[in-house]
Amino acid sequence: MDLENKLHKIAVSSFIVKNGKLLILKRDESEEFLPDYWEVPGGSVEVGENIGEAVVREAKEEAGIDVVAGRLFAYFEFLDKHDQSKVNMNFLCTQTNTAQEVNPEAGEMNKAAWVEMDELEKYKMTPNMMDACKKALEEVKHHGV
Repeated sequence: MDLENKLHKIAVSSFIVKNGKLLILKRDESEEFLPDYWEVPGGSVEVGENIGEAVVREAKEEAGIDVVAGRLFAYFEFLDKHDQSKVNMNFLCTQTNTAQEVNPEAGEMNKAAWVEMDELEKYKMTPNMMDACKKALEEVKHHGV
């Protein structure tokens, strides 16, 4: 993947950890981009929106829950479904109301799971997402959210 000399768009991901488990969502099999893959809530930053607002919006749209955006802990580059270069910024997040139920059908996802580090390999993810999920759980384990 040659990302040299291309304009990068910004995307964000909300890594929501609760009780040592990370929230992941499964994309619907009918999705054009990465059908049946697991990932965390995320997407493109919209025009006029700041990065923190995008993190919160994506969690609400894709998981149906309210979060507070925490610290940036990593990023990766990728090509989206339109072959556009994007930089995906990864943020640790805290669910503001832990009684709030996750609703993956709020967006284009169809399943949700709270997973621990040793369970991640059971889920179909891109290598970038798998690495980011592991890094998020390590960060929380060693430094908190």
